[in-house]
Amino acid sequence: MKINDVLAGISKGEFDADLRVLTNTIKARKGIVAQQTLYSLKPDDLVRIDNIRPKSICGLTARVTGTNRTTVSVVFGEEAGRHSGPCRVPVACCTPVNDE
Repeated sequence: MKINDVLAGISKGEFDADLRVLTNTIKARKGIVAQQTLYSLKPDDLVRIDNIRPKSICGLTARVTGTNRTTVSVVFGEEAGRHSGPCRVPVACCTPVNDE
């Protein structure tokens, strides 16, 4: 089964009786992925930030300076404007970027 099949089934109402189960499963999986991301990050790694406010930093790349249980400490470059200093963001908003 491909993602398009699942999305079409949801749109058609094939999973209406199971929407709560789907929501809980997706939420649990997002938590697992966030923890895997957190454990894989080290200082000086690059991450792309998304799904966060202010929206002006969405899509920007930041350098990791540290991690804790649920957040990642990062420093943005000058392209972040007034947000270029150090800050903490939720790990769920971070996607590792290959440093090439």
